[in-house]
Amino acid sequence: MARKHKKNYTGRYNLKYTEQNLALAIKAVKMKRLSLRKASEKFGIPRTTLNRKVKGTHTLNYGGQKVLNDNEESMLCDCLLLCAQWGFPMSRKDLRLVVKSYLDELGRTEKRFKNNLPGTEFVIRFLKNHPQLSERFGENIKRVRASVTQDIVNDYFDNLTKSLENVSPSSIVNYDETNFTDDPKKQKIIAKRGSKHPENVLDSTKTSVSVMMAGSADGELLPPYIVYKAENLYPTWTENGPQGCRYNRSKSGWFDQQIFDDWFHSLALPFLKKKPSPRVLIGDNLSSHVSLSVIHACKENDIRFILLPPNSTHICQPLDVAFFGPLKKKWRDILFMWKSSNRGVVPKSQFPGLLKSTIDALETKNTNLVAGFAACGIVPLDRTRVLKKLPDYIDSSMDFSAASWSSSIIDVLKTTRCPEVRERARVRGKKINVEPGKSVGADDSESESSNDGSNSYESSDDSNSYESSDEEVDDNVVQSPPTASNGNYISILSPPPIDSTCNNESASKYQVNDFIVARFKSNKRGLLYVGKILKLNEQTLEVSFMRKIIGKNDVYFSFPNVLDECEIDYNDIVCSITKPIDLRRNRFKFFSLNLDYDLLN
Repeated sequence: MARKHKKNYTGRYNLKYTEQNLALAIKAVKMKRLSLRKASEKFGIPRTTLNRKVKGTHTLNYGGQKVLNDNEESMLCDCLLLCAQWGFPMSRKDLRLVVKSYLDELGRTEKRFKNNLPGTEFVIRFLKNHPQLSERFGENIKRVRASVTQDIVNDYFDNLTKSLENVSPSSIVNYDETNFTDDPKKQKIIAKRGSKHPENVLDSTKTSVSVMMAGSADGELLPPYIVYKAENLYPTWTENGPQGCRYNRSKSGWFDQQIFDDWFHSLALPFLKKKPSPRVLIGDNLSSHVSLSVIHACKENDIRFILLPPNSTHICQPLDVAFFGPLKKKWRDILFMWKSSNRGVVPKSQFPGLLKSTIDALETKNTNLVAGFAACGIVPLDRTRVLKKLPDYIDSSMDFSAASWSSSIIDVLKTTRCPEVRERARVRGKKINVEPGKSVGADDSESESSNDGSNSYESSDDSNSYESSDEEVDDNVVQSPPTASNGNYISILSPPPIDSTCNNESASKYQVNDFIVARFKSNKRGLLYVGKILKLNEQTLEVSFMRKIIGKNDVYFSFPNVLDECEIDYNDIVCSITKPIDLRRNRFKFFSLNLDYDLLN
């Protein structure tokens, strides 16, 4: 079958007419405006053919007939659209297998297919006959993003409607951080036909630089904020960048709470102060983007700090929806041009200049920002712009009975898109002492664990203790407590056994930098938390909480990378403790702490 087949109207006499002329001739004969012979002569249609069309005999199209009729193809087209809307689109191979399965269930045998499996030409012809379908490169998203439901979006817009009352578009700012990689991606090149792996000499690495971008709903872009992955910052890394750009560095290369505070007070707050009040700041719900200083500053300057629903930035974040895509495309073009005449990784001294060239080359940056706020339903306020992207909205509007879809298909799609949360995997436990080259079975490992009772590992829901095989403590295995930013605390009704020297003191005796033990109201397991006093108020005090780390031979405490700070009441303090000994590398040891370590986190 030719892919671009065109009818040859000069090859056969009965194909010299068009479908439009045939319809006019049939209408003229049926309405008795023309006789059969005169209509045949006027429209150039054979009299016998016109006679059959008028009487309704031999209604099949000329040539070979389609495998699926119009109704079956329409149902298959709706199936493809439904699967794509639910996040599980079909490929060409999937489409062929669906048709084969359909024919097998009906007991039909198609001689033109091998074992009822269509070929690739069938897919090409099917897509051509249905212009509402097209092939695109899909973007992979995680299941947690796919689990965003219509109820979550509706609750978000209910709160957003109240927050955006009497707010000008110029006073609405959306912020988000992104990374600019050192890889310009693959480029199409001209090579010898048949060559499987043509090479293009171009240096590329996996390094990246974090940049905080922000823009208002009326299309005004704030200066970027660049964060390098380094211990120190040098003058050459801050030259030739965008106007008003600020620079910082961190050990991980990403934003932490301290850097976010600096971005807010140095760029976002001065920008919002120039805008009419009230003002709105919209961003994701990362813990590093929320701190007491930012919340207090927003309250003092009439700024409404709005957090997006979890895992919804791909549909609710204006920068993600309409700005970062064109910006990254320009960045790859600028980076490709630079690497064509330079070798190695992009130096940090060259990055600000390349970023400035990228922003200047994006001529539609202002219109992209406006389009992003509109696509996310923020300005103008329209929740249907987001709800249309969810399968819940499509499920309520489509008539599945008319499309002949059974409820089982929809249930399968729901289960695949939003599966149940798996139970937490069992910890691997203590390592097995076995000689190299010797095999071991399950019975051997159990007997070894039972014989060595002193080092046996026990896991329970009421204990966070574990043993590490090395003295060096890995921060990745530290169990995180409930977030301290919720402010939910309660005084202990039946305190755990503590030392007699640890009694609740009066508020006047506490001082800044003192260490205390407190308890969370939201924690049902009754765990206690050690913290350091940052600030004393009349009725509350600000505390930075620590986390417990169990080493091989001892128990340590450390401050997390993202500081866990909150306000608590004086009555919520269990006891005060002496200052710990700093063991360096963010490890502290309390020698006077006489509490049950299983109750500490």
